[in-house]
Amino acid sequence: MEKIFSPALRAADNTPQRESLFFQLVTTILTAESEAEYSSTRYKLHKLLTWLQEHCFEEHNWQQLAEQFHLTTRTAFRHIKEATGLTPDNYLKRLRLVSARVKLRETEMSITEVAYLCGFANSNHFTTLYKKVFGLTPSADRRRPPG
Repeated sequence: MEKIFSPALRAADNTPQRESLFFQLVTTILTAESEAEYSSTRYKLHKLLTWLQEHCFEEHNWQQLAEQFHLTTRTAFRHIKEATGLTPDNYLKRLRLVSARVKLRETEMSITEVAYLCGFANSNHFTTLYKKVFGLTPSADRRRPPG
């Protein structure tokens, strides 16, 4: 938590890093709350969120995924929304977009390559979502000077 509020992160435009740390914080909080209750819904949700972070670039069948973590689809959806503030699909999109933003800023890959690598089947759709979430297009973000 100290990292998220550090002067260095507040001073510079480190939104991707802050968002990444935020998602790590969500996972850490869920872990702490459910350590003693391995069969609880919170524990199952923690395992599901961790799994989604590790597999966010893949397509998912939510019903099968919920079953894999011994949850109903409705319970999984409700708890993901409570924990992240986002619907499950929007949570996955946000994870993908944050990863894409880092790749755009730190690599020379084309925008289309980044889009496909991060799980977007259509680079135009990727660009539209990117602009909606971050307020500028991927190419404009890439041209923007760091800091």
